[in-house]
Amino acid sequence: MSPAARRRRTRAWPIITLGSIAVVGAAAVGHLLVVYPDTPGPGAGREVIIEVPWGGGARAAARQAVAAGAVRDELRFTAYLRLCGAARRIKAGRHMVRDDWSPARIARALAGPGMPEQARVTIREGWTIFDIAGELDRKGVVQRAAFLEAARSPALLAHLGIEGESAEGYLFPETYLMELDTAPSEVIERLVGTFRRRAGPLFVAHADEVRELERTAEALARELSSLASTTDAGPAVRSPGGAHVAVILASMVEAETARLDERPLVAAVLLNRLRAPGFTWRKLQIDPTVRYGCEAEPERAPSCRDGASPLTSRHLDDGRNRFNTYVHPGLPPGPIGNPSISAIEAVLTPAPADFLYFVADGSGGHVFSSTLPEHNAAVARYRALQGGPDGGAPAPAGR
Repeated sequence: MSPAARRRRTRAWPIITLGSIAVVGAAAVGHLLVVYPDTPGPGAGREVIIEVPWGGGARAAARQAVAAGAVRDELRFTAYLRLCGAARRIKAGRHMVRDDWSPARIARALAGPGMPEQARVTIREGWTIFDIAGELDRKGVVQRAAFLEAARSPALLAHLGIEGESAEGYLFPETYLMELDTAPSEVIERLVGTFRRRAGPLFVAHADEVRELERTAEALARELSSLASTTDAGPAVRSPGGAHVAVILASMVEAETARLDERPLVAAVLLNRLRAPGFTWRKLQIDPTVRYGCEAEPERAPSCRDGASPLTSRHLDDGRNRFNTYVHPGLPPGPIGNPSISAIEAVLTPAPADFLYFVADGSGGHVFSSTLPEHNAAVARYRALQGGPDGGAPAPAGR
């Protein structure tokens, strides 16, 4: 090869190299703008949060998207956001996306408004509507008074298919993410909806037991109809549906014991008191029902004017308290809290026992008895453990 030819060939290499780079670059840009935008994400459809900091830009958004599992490659997603112009439209804040979305769909989500400010609200098992209202108010979700008013709204209760006087019993205990300043009806519908999803299958699976509870309520109403006279016993003479009976009883089981192994036994005691032919009192005699009446309707019962802690004989003898199961036979007017699934299961599958009484054993559990003499002996042992003839012990079931 002549010197001139070698010089021409040497000069051609940079041109070829630059051309190759240009072709590769054009292909990469074409891929980012044509193929990449519609590529499915790496996940299986889980909802994730991409939190874009103020002033973060495309690179920060891409970094958060990778951390959330929404995209695979930070550099590629950053380049795409810049090339397609989405980088200029990204808004700071929390954005909910799914991890199977395409980059184009995620870019559109990042250009939209961020999620409203939210609070994490944990509703504990057994909490009353008053406990829940206080927590929601404290977290800024809804004002306490507005929540309580909505929870008792006849129109809302009818819309939700709730049989009772309030939404008590149907506000499912769980941890929720809730937007601040939410309408109280929306919060109640969400909690009741969770109850339907979680407890509904249980009622379906135990349809026979639910029907038996309804028959128990009907028989009890017939038996007690002749007794409703002087002490405002009207609420005990109603005949609620079986599912509502289960929720009422479950709320009492929840309030009486936190031990899962004891819940079917407590449920058996309550049901035996309502059904056993020899137990003609038909009084459930549950302390938490008395306390609940004082919290729900303090102006109604004279004994509740100074609260209900500790309970005294004055509280237990006060017939003006509609929830006083020491005075009024049968069921209280409604649930006294929002029970867990385990408490509802206990009512639908009670222990096969003939117990009619129980009292605390001093160590976190209870002693269950079938006869009143056995129960009185257990009460005496408990009071001795408390340090005296009364020992400050609460009135036992079946006093």
